[in-house]
Amino acid sequence: MSISNAEMAAAPSLTLSPEPGRIARFRDNAAVFVMLTGGILNVLALVAIMPAIASIAGHFAAHADANGIVMTLLGYKFKVELATQLMITLLNIGIMFAGPLLGLVAARVGYMRVLPVALGIYSVAGSAGLYLDDPKWLLLSRLIIGLAAASVSICCYSLIGDRFKGTERSRMLGFSSALVMIFGLAGLEGGGLIADMGWRMPFAIYLLGIPMMLIALVAAQPVAEHPHGTVKTPSIRVLLPMWPLYLTLIPFNLAAYMTSVHLPFVLAGDGITKGSLQGHIMASSFVLNIVTALLYGRIAARLTRRWIFVLLVGLFATSDMIIGLSNGWVGSMIGCWVAGLGGGIMTPFFVNIILNRAPEAARGTAIGLMYTMMYVGDFANPFVITPLRLQVGNHYVFALVGMVLFAFVLGQALVRWTPLGPDVRQTA
Repeated sequence: MSISNAEMAAAPSLTLSPEPGRIARFRDNAAVFVMLTGGILNVLALVAIMPAIASIAGHFAAHADANGIVMTLLGYKFKVELATQLMITLLNIGIMFAGPLLGLVAARVGYMRVLPVALGIYSVAGSAGLYLDDPKWLLLSRLIIGLAAASVSICCYSLIGDRFKGTERSRMLGFSSALVMIFGLAGLEGGGLIADMGWRMPFAIYLLGIPMMLIALVAAQPVAEHPHGTVKTPSIRVLLPMWPLYLTLIPFNLAAYMTSVHLPFVLAGDGITKGSLQGHIMASSFVLNIVTALLYGRIAARLTRRWIFVLLVGLFATSDMIIGLSNGWVGSMIGCWVAGLGGGIMTPFFVNIILNRAPEAARGTAIGLMYTMMYVGDFANPFVITPLRLQVGNHYVFALVGMVLFAFVLGQALVRWTPLGPDVRQTA
């Protein structure tokens, strides 16, 4: 899937300083390319090293003391397993806590000015595994790449909001989400092959940020993007009317990531214990992510926010019920595919709401808060669901969550009020 020059040219043009026409078009297309592809770095930040986690654990074990302690922080001793898990967790923490602050900075400084810096930091911090050995510095690099990945996504989504309107915005958000899914699938499958060459090699994937940084440096900078000292960034109070939406994102994401967090345990209980087979089953849902992401523009043009939300939650409810009521891995795989249909709609749907509802000057902060709330839900999932799963069983916990989601779907279908804001079409 690619965006043609014709599609780029058909979109509303950035307001450019007077330049020769060919150079202006090149810089304009470069700006569109960066804002549509920047999101892939966020998913690569997570999936690129996942196939190498076992090998990274071996490296950490070589640096551990006789008691298996890798490092001590604030009196707490981190053993090999926990320290290795932090390679993923610290990334999410960086995104979760930095989102609103980075959004505020990007809105004040200018998205096209922050973006190249964030891409450069992403490449340096992300590739740290190529040249660092100390586990402490490797873990710090994961926190930093989380900050950089959050900055890149905030800037790109805010630029899409500034650049495109209505139906065109919905379509471009769908394209952006489809690219994220394509690279997520490629990162999972290709990362495993690269990891076979050694635990360091997957870190080279993060060097992709360097050519994107160079493209961002020559890309067009919108004149409307707050000339220095002329626009005051509004306070976070202007986003208070959106708090029902933000609070909804926490339980929604807690439920939406059931398959990501708990499906490996279900598959293992059904006899699929080999990690590569589990990976193939879970990665196959990305294909359906791509399909619904590409269809999102059409869905947004036909359904209001409330009914897209009903559809979205209904897909996750159906996925959980299929997994919960099945007795083997086939049902779990089908449930994973159904969740994939919802996954393709999820990000462009919520980003579009944020872009439509937030004041233009506060879009960066609004997108940053969205990421914070989504990652709070992700982070809370194992703490809320795992004790319940251990009590009722791997399959039944999915059935229970599915029942709760279906009850919500019924209520949202019958009641006109929605936490998403005015019940209009996404293209409005």
